[in-house]
Amino acid sequence: MCIGRDLSEHLKAEEMAKNLLLVQEIHHRIKNNLQVISSLLYLQSGYVQDVKTREMFKESQNRVRSMALLHEKLYQSRAIAGIHFSEYVRDLTRTLFGSYGVEGTTVRVTYAVEDITLGMDTAVPCGLIINELVSKRAQARLPAGTDRRGAHPE
Repeated sequence: MCIGRDLSEHLKAEEMAKNLLLVQEIHHRIKNNLQVISSLLYLQSGYVQDVKTREMFKESQNRVRSMALLHEKLYQSRAIAGIHFSEYVRDLTRTLFGSYGVEGTTVRVTYAVEDITLGMDTAVPCGLIINELVSKRAQARLPAGTDRRGAHPE
């Protein structure tokens, strides 16, 4: 009886490890696909002369990046349940300010984020809201007439 129970527990653990690996692989592929989309938006924006249209491409690119960062965090995580939201918020704000060329020396960010784990169904809308707020703040920090296209995506 003992051997049967130990074997079934071992098989369950093995199955869970396989499932975790599959989920991580899915998140890795999604992240890569989102990075391709971000790069395509960057390349396409190079053909646009209108400042407003170029800004639209930049904002879309940052939205895609915020979702790619979520999938990257999930890929790197050992937990299927979700991501550490405080770490994600810090990385997202740093990435967004960098994409607008606003360095940490010109902007001081104070974080009041609890270290909670959020699932994808909650993290995606929260990430997009944070993306909008931080992007608007970063744009406000740029001098008038600055090319807001930013650097090429990583």
